[in-house]
Amino acid sequence: MALQELLNSFFDLVKATLPLFGVIIGGLITYRTQTKLQVRNEVKKERVEKLKAYNEILRLEANTPLVHPLHHDLEKDLEWKIYKNNARNVLYENPNLFDEKIIENVFEIDGIAEKIEVAGADFGDKQLLYDKYSEIIKFIYADYKKIIRKISPQQ
Repeated sequence: MALQELLNSFFDLVKATLPLFGVIIGGLITYRTQTKLQVRNEVKKERVEKLKAYNEILRLEANTPLVHPLHHDLEKDLEWKIYKNNARNVLYENPNLFDEKIIENVFEIDGIAEKIEVAGADFGDKQLLYDKYSEIIKFIYADYKKIIRKISPQQ
């Protein structure tokens, strides 16, 4: 008889705690689902912000700061004032959106420009400014295409 009472007590305990386990499991599933959804929305929002910044930089490329030489013996150059007042502002407003390589190039451009302002340009400095900015634009084009391919429906 004692065994029967013990089993009945155990089953009563199980019956009483089953809804609690259901609530805990349901809560964990809901939490996991909400977390995934929130992460997905944050990634989507960041992608939209990145595309907006890319669009702005590419729009500003209509007045490109790149100076292409008219003769092959002349050095390529970056028109600092145009870069500083246009693309550089967008890059500095949104550094968290850009790849590390873009930010490194921005800092290198600033360092070279500061050196030129203080000590004058050495041979190759202007070419280096041109190359670093060109790398930024090439990276933006490539990343832009990759993002568009990722969000476009497959053909």
